[in-house]
Amino acid sequence: MINITDEELNDSIQQLQMLLYKVSDVEDISVYAPVLKKLIAEHEAARGMEKKYNEIVETLYGQGLSVVGWHLNGDHAPLDNFFEHNDWLPPQP
Repeated sequence: MINITDEELNDSIQQLQMLLYKVSDVEDISVYAPVLKKLIAEHEAARGMEKKYNEIVETLYGQGLSVVGWHLNGDHAPLDNFFEHNDWLPPQP
């Protein structure tokens, strides 16, 4: 999962813009606009995935569900163990 805050993204964009302004061979920085737009779109997509992930974990975690074959041995194991093992815990308020 991508784990970047809005502040980190904004800092990265500002740093990238500063670097681009220093490139003397490029008179028009707008040639880099597609790169910045792609970075912003990827960040927004990651935020959407993070929201969906949180909904799934909040819905399933702590419900007493079990998973069969998680350890490939056919045994039942609590679904919460799977979440905890992978550090997929519900967000803390």
